[in-house]
Amino acid sequence: MDSNLNDIKRLADQYNINLDSLNVDKNLLTMDYIKKYIAENFYPHVIERKPITGIRKMIADHLVSGLKESAIISLYSEILMDDFMAAYKSAGVSMNVLLIKIISNTLMHYPYMNSEIKNNEIITYDSHNIGIAVDSKIGLIVPVIRNVNTKDIKTLDNEYRELIARAKMV
Repeated sequence: MDSNLNDIKRLADQYNINLDSLNVDKNLLTMDYIKKYIAENFYPHVIERKPITGIRKMIADHLVSGLKESAIISLYSEILMDDFMAAYKSAGVSMNVLLIKIISNTLMHYPYMNSEIKNNEIITYDSHNIGIAVDSKIGLIVPVIRNVNTKDIKTLDNEYRELIARAKMV
């Protein structure tokens, strides 16, 4: 067993990993093993890498510099929520969970919204990992519900409630 057993347990706890369920010889349970397991099971998988070149690169560079140099503004708009409220009442789940599922469904139609620009590439991911801001004793933290796009609404509601409870204990 790795001499940093406490560090391994702490990292596993952050990802809610039960070390006993990993089916690995305890002598092979190292920090490197846990990090590899996390990378394979918790990080989103890339579905596309597209280089940014030409005019697209110029636009990206200007947008990034604009964020650093310009004031950020907000846009507010009124929307009718009758259909949403009817769905909320019939679903029997948290309003936030319903919004999270709607966001995930929207990302399926607009996959570039689930992308990042890194090292002159647009990297698009297949999993929808959505963070929720939670006020805790130590301040604002953002736990993440992973793979929202693969879960039904009741599973999401259970996971959401568990994450919120755990976050408030921090």
